[in-house]
Amino acid sequence: RGVPDFLISQGLLERLAKELPISQNLSEYDGILSTHQYSSFVLAQRKTDIHSDVPLINIHTDCTPFPLVEHSGINFHAGAIPKSMVTGAIQRKMVVTGIPVRKDFFYDETTPKEDNILVLGGADGFGNILEISDFVEEFSQDYKTFLFCGRSQEAYTRLRDRHPEQTALKYVENPAELFKKSKFLITKASGVTITEALHAGCIPIYAPAILSWEEEAARLLSSVGIGVYLPDFGSTSKGFLRLLLQSEEQQKLVRERSQQFSIRDSAKLIVDLLEGKVPTAPSSVPLALVDDMKRYEQYFADAQSMQETAKYLNEKIKRWIKDNEPNTND
Repeated sequence: RGVPDFLISQGLLERLAKELPISQNLSEYDGILSTHQYSSFVLAQRKTDIHSDVPLINIHTDCTPFPLVEHSGINFHAGAIPKSMVTGAIQRKMVVTGIPVRKDFFYDETTPKEDNILVLGGADGFGNILEISDFVEEFSQDYKTFLFCGRSQEAYTRLRDRHPEQTALKYVENPAELFKKSKFLITKASGVTITEALHAGCIPIYAPAILSWEEEAARLLSSVGIGVYLPDFGSTSKGFLRLLLQSEEQQKLVRERSQQFSIRDSAKLIVDLLEGKVPTAPSSVPLALVDDMKRYEQYFADAQSMQETAKYLNEKIKRWIKDNEPNTND
């Protein structure tokens, strides 16, 4: 989802505009690909200010609906899951390309899968990887567990000593082969990692989220049949995961549904956009998924409205308490 709007001030955007490692006049570029909503906005504004016609593609690389930013200087919005509640002008710029990943991750169906569970804690080893390793400990007899500790030596040492029956790994430059051999991946609902898993035929399991936009992505994906979200580390979640690990038929169904989300020619579609070739078909995403997205967006809009109401009432209560608290000087 990216950084929440309330964390980004106008001053910070202006600073970002100055620090972007890109030519000020943009004339030396044939095209620009931007994978974050704020850099896309800054670049679009620069285009407008200097009257540049260089094509700018805003690529959304998260598993939440795109686009997150709108600007007349953006030529196209690309991503995996399209918003349905947008203006006609924005809709004409939206192209479902999926999220591009390296071809190393493309799974050949003839390759047998092994009973492996991969647990990712991010490039720096952060996240709730310690809790996940405890959570999957009881499945170690049937599944070999690999813990990706990233660049964190502390996470690697603690996990190696804490669960010697699991395999702790330091930073892995290219995990494609391990992805393609494994049945399950437990991680947060990160766009690129999840897309790599889907292309590799790996069923994603979304661990309890730490950040709000991670939870949004996990709930969204699992609600349309793409992977499975575990909202907590309780006994119900463990029982549900146990059923999935033990049922080959259920794994097949989840994997087939999840792979509908994969678009293998994502990179080509984006290059075509840079060259001005707009696909005639609006989307290669199944219509059922688009319908699911409409229902999800309405649910999320209702939830947002409830959150805003709760926030307003909370502030009102705080002001009332402050205005009515006893004066200690009396």
